[in-house]
Amino acid sequence: PDLFSEVVNLCKSTGYSLTAQRRPPNYPENYFARVPMPKNVIGMIISRLRSDDIYNQQASWPAPEHRSTAVANQASMLYLILYFVPEILHKENAAMREIVDKHFADNWV
Repeated sequence: PDLFSEVVNLCKSTGYSLTAQRRPPNYPENYFARVPMPKNVIGMIISRLRSDDIYNQQASWPAPEHRSTAVANQASMLYLILYFVPEILHKENAAMREIVDKHFADNWV
């Protein structure tokens, strides 16, 4: 595919407006779908972010109440990458419950 047309596709209007009361339907999922990513690769990344402490921060934050602080960096990556696989966000309640409990326990969700 033409690289220019890919950039145009990525940058074209999403329908999102700062002045609107609500965000457009399926935003930002449709926006991220503009750049197709291999589902198996995204699945492996999500699996690793869900299950491991990739930055080895839990040794520095050993108290259970600090767990979400220890995994905060990978939680932010997980938050973003989940938009590439909206099926998990919308249909896999058990997976999302695990993600919220592990990475966002001290946040209102």
